[in-house]
Amino acid sequence: SHVGEFFLTAPQELLSIWKEHYKEPKLSKKSYYCSYFGSELEQKLIEFFTSEKRLNKYEKIALCSTSAAYRVAPYLRSKTIEMYANSIGVEQAIKFFDLTEVKNGGNFNLLSTDEEQVFFKPYQTDSGIICTNLVQLVLDLSTLNDRAIEASEYIERKLYAS
Repeated sequence: SHVGEFFLTAPQELLSIWKEHYKEPKLSKKSYYCSYFGSELEQKLIEFFTSEKRLNKYEKIALCSTSAAYRVAPYLRSKTIEMYANSIGVEQAIKFFDLTEVKNGGNFNLLSTDEEQVFFKPYQTDSGIICTNLVQLVLDLSTLNDRAIEASEYIERKLYAS
């Protein structure tokens, strides 16, 4: 017997309704310039998310939106990094990536939030990069353009296959 467990009988319908009513979490968005790009940036991201000595148990941080989708779905390419982070995560990212705050033209967005649901059960790529969980990713992408919606549909199929 599975005490305390429950199963959704219609997960696709639930997610569909959730997308229709989804509102972005309360957050503060700041743009930064990061001098790393391409494969060098990808290596820094891997190091950031996998380095034992950098980890802080109070830190919450995960790639989100198109940055996460770029690493999960084949439909999107994103040159801008976007991360959900709590205040400790923001400090850690600024220091690690040597970020400079900018008013325009940033290539690294930190979306500061204390809403815990965006950090619930994060998805980790094979290379160790932490992304928001796939349901959160689908919700975030569903509010963007057609290409992002196409990626969200791919991720939904991936969710239902697992």
